[in-house]
Amino acid sequence: MKKLIVNGLVLLLLVSSPVMAEKLLPKKRNVNLTEFTRITVDILPDLGVRLIFPFILDSAKLQPQFKKELTNENIFDVAVDGDSIKGQNTISITVKKPDSGGAAFQNNTYLGNLFLSVDGYNITILLRTTVNMNDHFSDVVFKPDEKARDFLVEKEVQHIRKVQNEEYQKRLQELDKQALKKSISRLGEVILQDPDIKRIKEDKIASSPSGEVLNVYLDEFVDYESYSTLILEYDHPGNDPFVIKDITVSSGDMDTGIVTIDSSYYCNHDSKCAIATMDQSLAERDVLTLIFSTSKGTFELSW
Repeated sequence: MKKLIVNGLVLLLLVSSPVMAEKLLPKKRNVNLTEFTRITVDILPDLGVRLIFPFILDSAKLQPQFKKELTNENIFDVAVDGDSIKGQNTISITVKKPDSGGAAFQNNTYLGNLFLSVDGYNITILLRTTVNMNDHFSDVVFKPDEKARDFLVEKEVQHIRKVQNEEYQKRLQELDKQALKKSISRLGEVILQDPDIKRIKEDKIASSPSGEVLNVYLDEFVDYESYSTLILEYDHPGNDPFVIKDITVSSGDMDTGIVTIDSSYYCNHDSKCAIATMDQSLAERDVLTLIFSTSKGTFELSW
């Protein structure tokens, strides 16, 4: 009984001493995080070690995703299952007591490799048991060096660009759907309405600055309730390929002046074109100007 009391007093004095108290304080160790990181972590049984990373371990931004492999599960326990790393940037490592009890650590050193892979980082940690308090660090903080920080920034930029591109493509698809829906509606309008047709039957010849010639024949205006369509044909003499790249429409009168009309066009392989616009007064204007941008130059014609 006396021996037990004496041992208890000795232990109390040791823990109460400033030197021992300082040794028992948790310590932090900083480690540079690079693409290939190799470290040894000494673990004092019953205390454990916490690994702290500069990112959330289960974040969807990390590619490849987090992966862990432990070679000695009989002695070491690494908490990464279930909710232990959900939304967290830390991993806890503890030591299991062998069957022979805690006294086994006094005579044996147990080893194990912990392999961690995440977001392009490959970390190998040699786990080693120790009974020396001086060798034990409670927290191991991974800090990216300048190259690794640039790597993380670039990964974040790539992720942001990917998200933005996906959102942009999604919006484009939605706009395409809306445009198709409107086109079908316009098609229904064409089918159900009797258009007002104004015959023109006029042609003109224009020359490009390089001397090329283009003959344009205006056939008719086809007016519907919501828009107007100009039907025309064109002829370019010669055997070389002739491609229309764009058609610009301008019209006006003495009161309004000449303005560019918002329009769209379609030309088939038979040299016929239809120019559609929401401006239903196009056929009533005093002046009509068409500018053809082609593979043979620019042609401007006015009526």
